[in-house]
Amino acid sequence: DWKEEVDTLEWRIDNAVKNNFGLCISLPDPQDYSDTPVYDPKVFPDYEAALSKHDLKLGFIDTQADEYVFFVHRTADQSAVEEAVRQIGYQYK
Repeated sequence: DWKEEVDTLEWRIDNAVKNNFGLCISLPDPQDYSDTPVYDPKVFPDYEAALSKHDLKLGFIDTQADEYVFFVHRTADQSAVEEAVRQIGYQYK
């Protein structure tokens, strides 16, 4: 949900990185954002910067709805990921 709090975002990204890539990485501290919602323009770039240090990035699926559908993937796999998202009928953002 676009109104989700940053601590939930951090938890989801941390779990995705651990479960899918076996990595434990340093992510921005959700407490630094206090009551900031995830749609704040500084939130995703901060998490992208942390992921990029490990050749990872956030991928987004545009569902045309009031939500963020995101996942973590390897930067090198972006073309293949974009194609996979297109094949299920959505746009990669």
